[in-house]
Amino acid sequence: MLFEGKGKMWHYFIYAVTMATLLNNLHSCHATPQDIINSLTTLIESERSGNLLQRPGGHQAVQVGTNVAIYSVGNINGGSMTFEAVLYLRMTWRDDRLAFRSAFPAHSGRVVLNPRFIRLIWTPDLFVVNQFTDVGARTGGSKYIELLPDGTLYESTRLSLKVNCEFNLFVFPFDTQFCPIILSSYSYPESDVMFDFGFNELGSGVYIVQDIQLSEHHTLTNESITFNKTISTTSMGSFSQIYINLKFQRLINSYILATFLPLNLVVMMSWVGFWIDRSIVSARAALNITTVLTYLTLTLNTYKQLAKISYIRAIDIYFAIGLIFVTGALIEFTFVCQLDTLFKSKVEIIADATNSTTEVRNYAKVLDQVSRYLFPAFYFAANVIYFVFFLSQVTS
Repeated sequence: MLFEGKGKMWHYFIYAVTMATLLNNLHSCHATPQDIINSLTTLIESERSGNLLQRPGGHQAVQVGTNVAIYSVGNINGGSMTFEAVLYLRMTWRDDRLAFRSAFPAHSGRVVLNPRFIRLIWTPDLFVVNQFTDVGARTGGSKYIELLPDGTLYESTRLSLKVNCEFNLFVFPFDTQFCPIILSSYSYPESDVMFDFGFNELGSGVYIVQDIQLSEHHTLTNESITFNKTISTTSMGSFSQIYINLKFQRLINSYILATFLPLNLVVMMSWVGFWIDRSIVSARAALNITTVLTYLTLTLNTYKQLAKISYIRAIDIYFAIGLIFVTGALIEFTFVCQLDTLFKSKVEIIADATNSTTEVRNYAKVLDQVSRYLFPAFYFAANVIYFVFFLSQVTS
């Protein structure tokens, strides 16, 4: 703590006297912002100003107001379970040690601090807890700080983040993902630093600068964002956090056109064989084998674009349903061929078994006739059950 111990109290006393002397020497109604910067820079670079790097506030926690403006979001990747975001983080807090109102009463405006000055004063050590990479970390070149006469500081930082998010893909592609951006103090517990949403001149909360169009998800708007402040308890202590939750609801239209429709057409093609005369074995065999291979090719090409996960997704179930039906058409043709083979064998063995052979031939014909209506009916019912169930997951 800044004021703990007599030694530190003595250093702070020397610092206060030194600052008062320097500022009084510059006391003038014609003082410019540069005069203030020169005065403060001279002070904090002296040996007696080391306390400026210490947390202000003494035994009380520093209240840090925050405001986050989300500029863009993109590259939502279910494979690596990450997404990218560009946002502007604004913070405000008060450090009475930097107040200059009494020394420069005629100057009521704010002063922009240069990077050299920023490195010599205390600033909140806010970091992104679930940041996936260090690209776009906060640097002096992307930071902007203003100082007000009463010692209030405003900091604005541009962050370009690649953030980790635990995707839940059980109902993919009917899924809605909730991905957080978690901001927390790195080394100061809640007893030292507390984050809240805005105070003084900062706007409150988190907002999107402009509605963000996403390639595979619904447009990201301010209604898609929720935020709150929390306390995270770890083995190192309890830390104040800002929790921002982004809602990514997937667009189903592209999957209907690029996945579901082609697969349905292939399944329907397999039913054409039920209308081809069973005696044309080569045509029916080529059709059924082609539909199975085409279906598998479409499925594998779709899998290449999906995340590699260890559990079954909704789209996996749909792939299995279609594969069962195209394979079933091939198996049905095999049964038809077997019935015809049995008939021909009986004709060779029993020359006078006309009634019997006619009955066998009719079984093969009936099987095709029943399949013409049974396969589409069951497939249509399976689709209705599938889409009703998983679309209800979207609404819920």
